[in-house]
Order: sequence, then C-alpha cells, then structure tokens
Amino acid sequence: ERIAEDNGIDATEADFEDQFRRLAEQSNESVRKVRAQLEKNNQLDSVRNYIVERKVLKLVMDNAKFKDVPFDFGKQAVASAPY
Repeated sequence: ERIAEDNGIDATEADFEDQFRRLAEQSNESVRKVRAQLEKNNQLDSVRNYIVERKVLKLVMDNAKFKDVPFDFGKQAVASAPY
C-alpha cells in the first residue's frame, strides 16, 4: 500500500475493464455478467487491490537492479537454527 500511495498508483476504469475482460475470457462469460457478479458479491475492492498489487509489482520489477554473483559452495546458503 505504501509504495502505491507514494507513487500515486491506483486502479483506473480502464484497468477494471481490462481485468473484467480477462476474467470473462477465463470463465467463458460476458464482460457484463462478470462485472455484475463482482458488484453483486461486493468484490470490486478485491479486484481493485489485485490491480494495484500487480501495478506495484511491475514498478518494483522495472526498477529492481539485479547483480549476478557466483554461488560459493564453501559457504552455507542458509544458517541453521539451533534446537
């Protein structure tokens, strides 16, 4: 949420329409029926959250800097917890 707020990311009407279209294709239903079902079941907030989450992940991945580092087999990759 914080990244979305800081970057002015929100779901637009076009984003909703795109998501409704995707869901309609997956379920072999009309876009109108999918939208009506989501509205009836009060799930538009869930759709909005999904859209915003997807946009935030895209922003993070687009701005991530990756560095290839060779794996050192001599070091333990994960520290074990004492029992």
